[in-house]
Order: sequence, then structure tokens, then C-alpha cells
Amino acid sequence: VAIGNIFQQLYNTVDSIIVGRFVGVGALAAVGSTGTIMFLILGFLSGLTSGFTVLVSQRFGAGDIKGMKRAVGNAALLAVIVSAVMTFFSMVFMKQLLTLMNTPADIYQDAYDYIIVICGGICCNVLYNMMAAVLRAVGNSKVPLYFLLVSVVLNCGLDLFLIIVWDMGVAGAAWATIISQGVSGVLFYVYKKMEILHPGKGNWKLEHMLSMQQLAIGIPMALQFSITAVGAIILQSALNLLGSVMVAAYTAASKVEQVVTQPFLAMGATMATYSAQNMGIADIKRIRK
Repeated sequence: VAIGNIFQQLYNTVDSIIVGRFVGVGALAAVGSTGTIMFLILGFLSGLTSGFTVLVSQRFGAGDIKGMKRAVGNAALLAVIVSAVMTFFSMVFMKQLLTLMNTPADIYQDAYDYIIVICGGICCNVLYNMMAAVLRAVGNSKVPLYFLLVSVVLNCGLDLFLIIVWDMGVAGAAWATIISQGVSGVLFYVYKKMEILHPGKGNWKLEHMLSMQQLAIGIPMALQFSITAVGAIILQSALNLLGSVMVAAYTAASKVEQVVTQPFLAMGATMATYSAQNMGIADIKRIRK
């Protein structure tokens, strides 16, 4: 999980490196200035999808395969609804948010061009995270890592092609990110060896009780990420007043910090899955141990 999280951080890090090298410091600052917004939106969705699959872990631990498949189908439909809502509101209010954050005028358009493409591709991010969370819920963390490695390599290639060959600037970096995540998510779904990713026609429906249970776990986990992100946005707003060069410097340093902290986040995600599986068989002593 830790290795996977580190590679997932490389999406935005690779964007920043290539943009900074081939487009310029201003473009690097533009990408960096939207990092906290991405943390807010994508972190919220990541926490939500992880919370949705806690119930999957519990039923897997209890040996309730039919119930587990119902939970997977219900979680997927909830994720689609939340993705649509988040995409709509993030794209409609993005300009106001960038203005509220004191985004410097010389990088404003590049920042908007980058983040609006990311917001438009929220469904790709959710697709990958949902598929990965389901597999981790049943104790398989290797397959998500393999597909993530493919996605990171594809992202690097697309970054170079769209920025250098097609001269798309920061928008090219954003398109590279969402395309690579979308491809990774689709590869997950067509991966026939994992039957759990194909719950069956009868399980693709929203159930009131399942939805309430999954939302009751998912929303608090999502808020853990978003509350932290609100503080980061306030910090970014103050930093933006110092100008685009300072924003670029902060962006470069923050990429290192994000990689260093990934093992702690990975341990939290691992314990959520492990505890949920043991809760499914009511083995409280093992959870405490």
C-alpha cells in the first residue's frame, strides 16, 4: 500500500517536474497553486471510496460472499453519484475559488486550465480508487500496485508527448493524468481473474440500508481528508500573496514532503482494511493486538 501511495503521488510530481522543465517556472507555480484544491477534492473522494469498501471487508471477513458483492455494487453506484455531483460543483465554482485563494494574476489562467481538466476527469480518479479499494478490501494490494505502475509510466509518456510534441502546456499535463488514471481503472474492471470486480447484474442497484451504512463510514473518512485540506488551502492563499516564484518553490518542496509521509497514510489504510475484516468475524482481540 505504501509503495502504491508513493507511486500515486508521482502523478502530480511528474506533472510538476515536466511542466517546470519544459514550460517554465510560472507554469510550475500554476500547477502547484492548485495542489491544495486537488487535495481537497480528490482526497475527499479517496476517503469516501475507502469508507465505502469497509463494509466489503467486513462481509469478506465474515465469509458472506453474496453480501460482499451487493456491497460492491452499491458502493460503485454511490461513487458514480458522488463523482457527478463533485464534478459539477468543482467546475462551476473553480474560478471563484482560485480568486478567493489570491492566485497571482500571472499564473491564474494556467492554474485554471490545469485544475479544470483535473475536475472534469474526476470520474477517472474515482474509477481507479474504487477498483483499488475493493481489491484491498479483500486483502489484495499487489494487483492495484501493478496497474498503478502501468498508469504512472503511461502518465510520464503522455506528459512528454502532450507538452513537448503537442505544445499543450499545463493542460497537457492534466490530460495526461486523467487519461492514465482512466486507462488504469478500465484495466482493473476488465481484469477477469478478480471476480469481485464483477458483482453480477442483480447486485447493481442502490439499497437504502446499504447506502446508509456505507455513507455513515465513508463521509467521516472523507471529511478527515477535506478538513486537513481546508487548512492547506488557507496556507496556500497566504502563500499566493508572496508571488508566483515563492509558490513554485513551495510546490517543489511539498512534493518531497508528500512522498515522505506516505508510509503513515498507508498504515492507516491497511489497518482500516485489516480491522474491518476481523470485525466481520467478531475477532476483537485480534484487532486490539
